[in-house]
Amino acid sequence: MLELCDLWLQVAWQQAFTDEAGAVRWESAPVCSRPSEGGEGSDGGDNNATAVMQPASANFSTPCDVVSVLDFFAAHRADPYNCGALASSIPDDASVVEAVNAPNATDKLGRPLQASYVLGGLRYGENGNITYAEALQLVAAAQQKVVQRAGEADSDPVVNEWELTLKYAVPSSESVKGRTNGSFPYEVLQGYPDNSALSDDLIGDAFSEDVVRIAIATVCLVIFSTFVLSRRSPVYSSGYMGLVSTACVGMAIVSSYGLMLWIGVTYSEIVQTGIILLLGLGLDDAFVIMGEHWRQSEGDKLFSTPVPKFVGRVMRMAGPSITVTSLSDAAAFGTGAISTLPALRDFGLYTMTGVLFDYLYQCTFFVIFVGTDTRRKRAGRSDWLCCFKRKEPTEPLCCKAIPVTPGEPGWTDYLPGRYIAGSVLNRAGKVIVMVGALTLLALGIYGATHVETNFAYEDFFVPDGSYVAKAYKLRDEYFTGNTLQLAAYTRAYGTAAYFANRDELLALPVAMRTSEWHVEGTPVAAFYEAFLDSAPDEASFDNATVWASALVAFLDSEAGASYAEDVAFGDANRTEIIGTRAARLFVRLAGNSAGNTQMMDDTRAEAAAAAPALDGTTYSFSFLFFEGDKVIKSETLRNCFIAAAAVFVMCLVLLADLWTSLIVLVIILAIDTELLGFMAADGLTYNSVTAISLILSLGLSVDYSVHVAHSFLLFSGTRTERAAAALRHIGGPVFQGAASTFLAILTLAGSSSYVFQTFFKMWMIIISLGALHGLIVLPVILSICGSSPYDDATPAADVYPQMLAPWSGSSTWWGAWGGTWGGRDNRAKEVALEARPRPPEAAECGAVDGDD
Repeated sequence: MLELCDLWLQVAWQQAFTDEAGAVRWESAPVCSRPSEGGEGSDGGDNNATAVMQPASANFSTPCDVVSVLDFFAAHRADPYNCGALASSIPDDASVVEAVNAPNATDKLGRPLQASYVLGGLRYGENGNITYAEALQLVAAAQQKVVQRAGEADSDPVVNEWELTLKYAVPSSESVKGRTNGSFPYEVLQGYPDNSALSDDLIGDAFSEDVVRIAIATVCLVIFSTFVLSRRSPVYSSGYMGLVSTACVGMAIVSSYGLMLWIGVTYSEIVQTGIILLLGLGLDDAFVIMGEHWRQSEGDKLFSTPVPKFVGRVMRMAGPSITVTSLSDAAAFGTGAISTLPALRDFGLYTMTGVLFDYLYQCTFFVIFVGTDTRRKRAGRSDWLCCFKRKEPTEPLCCKAIPVTPGEPGWTDYLPGRYIAGSVLNRAGKVIVMVGALTLLALGIYGATHVETNFAYEDFFVPDGSYVAKAYKLRDEYFTGNTLQLAAYTRAYGTAAYFANRDELLALPVAMRTSEWHVEGTPVAAFYEAFLDSAPDEASFDNATVWASALVAFLDSEAGASYAEDVAFGDANRTEIIGTRAARLFVRLAGNSAGNTQMMDDTRAEAAAAAPALDGTTYSFSFLFFEGDKVIKSETLRNCFIAAAAVFVMCLVLLADLWTSLIVLVIILAIDTELLGFMAADGLTYNSVTAISLILSLGLSVDYSVHVAHSFLLFSGTRTERAAAALRHIGGPVFQGAASTFLAILTLAGSSSYVFQTFFKMWMIIISLGALHGLIVLPVILSICGSSPYDDATPAADVYPQMLAPWSGSSTWWGAWGGTWGGRDNRAKEVALEARPRPPEAAECGAVDGDD
């Protein structure tokens, strides 16, 4: 008890004093002082005292309103600051048991005191008395003096500062054992502070890690893009273009976020995570452009074509592809702008503008450097050391110098262009892929029907393992974890209306007390019931003025001090009542979203029925999330369908092919469905965080599918040849884009924040499913039922004969089992084998290149 009393003092004695410069300092002040305008503070100095704690009576010279098990003891109620007197009044354990089992116990204000409110893990003896408790709860009431600041949430800065100091009174470590925070060391108590300021502080710390994560993501992407854009030849390599592409993404992020902030779109922690997404997503356009640059460099075209014309050819081929994906991404993300969910709306606006700015910079700023890079290669200058020229673009390898060609593909081009295409675009591969895709879709559909709706602000945003999270766990386990504190409110215009309908001020707490959701055994605090208990006969109130004066006198009295904030006045003289908090109570939580929203609707209906003239209703902070739970599922699915429709229209306009656009639509809807199945398997629910990811999945999956679909239309030949040529043409950049996004999102791994954990898991699944469907499933579907090519399509066998050559029926296990593609396929392979170039003769041992 001594330790608990000392802890009580640490909480109740902390008062704020403001000096002339406006700085806040904290001093011990064993009273709850109300500041006087420009007067002296309670410390007797010339400073103004700011009352943080709610006083226990109206004269503001009595102890602060801090409820604990100590209120069961008369010595504490008489002199709460005298821990010695308290200790003297408790000679043995039996006196403690007797005190907590006393009938009709009250706190310092005379309010009923329930043992279950301050004691947790109770055990009872044979006679029904409490014999054991595992946890203690100390509840302090603070006086909120809300300050409104532009661009910030309304709050009381002094109270917030005081709440943050509680982590020193009740240390943020797991235990206060062995620590001296008061007059003696703590040897028994283990303390866990819990309040909104501490929660917000921890949440802010978790999101501040974003700065470090963004820096790590940027460095990783620079290294990755440099590696991907490098080649064996120091001349034909374009590694430094990785820096240029990352710079374009950075400029796009600065431009989009600056524009949205200038317009006034809310910037939040969730919006901040969009920077990491844009870092990974923004490099896709650069990979496509550079991939086409190398393809256009095959043969002698790099040297025989004027640079402006050469770059024009590159953009003529790459431009449509990056245009369709960028605009489709923007359309998908932009659908979030019409959402009623603020988080989704803001995130959609920031990411949509980010994608558009990235498209602008990649098509302008980056293309300028493409021309510069082309001139460097034509001049025979090295990649990073452009001041040095090489006579021959060769690669030193051991004691030989093996010439390489300007259009030599990179290592990431071989995986989709040769190995994936060779594995899946045959009879056996197609069967295996289609069976696997349909099975995955079936599992996704099943899981999508089992995704629930739930959003718990405290559990989701407070970092796992933090001291506040442990406090929440203790609260839920021992105290009001399955209950919720709410209040019933009324609203009317003027004291006369309240006087005429004052019977409703009595009916409302009665309705709340008899509600099926009210926690049995817990009190319902009602200011009007307390007023009538302390007032003379109600019939003595002749008119509204007399009645209001008596009510104000009650609120200013010691008996009414705890209800002082329950009546709102519209004037400084407190003559016109404009609102009341008619009842405060605890209600049961249902344990699921549907039950909680039902509780919210039921209590609102009960309040409205009990006080129709006074516009009765109920409210709790958690109602904000219950309201979201009511619409989150339908809102998310509605936005997904709108985004899918927008993507389809964009694909139809830019691809100019109805059937191919429908296939792409089916692919992205399948990915979203399978993502829902993953959510069910992983226990994720519909909420604002997962809604963002579901919308994003439509935009991200478009990147992987539309590139391949567009390339498929560029080539003529059999469907299988065209699908293989599409993978060889665009598969490398698609794979590179998926890898860069994967690498950026990887920085979210290991986060203790629910938001980061959820984004990491869902975005990883989106990237994996998108790459799987774009590089494997879609080519197989196109090879089976793809539409006709464009009129000016290029024969696939003429463009990539060397790629088709190895696909003879006996050269690989899949060819031997799966057979050939058909009549035209055999002839195409023969042509490819005949046209396959021979490797160049190796230079003599010891040959080296010289520099000009």
